[in-house]
Amino acid sequence: MNKPIRTTCRICGKPILLVETTKGKRLPVDVEMRDFVIGDTPHTRRFVTDDGDILRGELAGDGEKDHDRITGLPCHFDTCAGEKH
Repeated sequence: MNKPIRTTCRICGKPILLVETTKGKRLPVDVEMRDFVIGDTPHTRRFVTDDGDILRGELAGDGEKDHDRITGLPCHFDTCAGEKH
């Protein structure tokens, strides 16, 4: 993954990063890495791994085992407090 570009969300004003995915597209993500557990439930969010892969998962809770966790940057489209994207 190329070096992310630091910028600000035009809708909510929070700092974000623009990262390049494995398909060469730029995707806005939150700046803080989070732990996820892979799955597809109503609470899943998209996140980007260090390799640029886009996966879906829920935020990992305290009870999740370390081997079930994947660290990534949450897609800002899923967390933006402003208007819907």
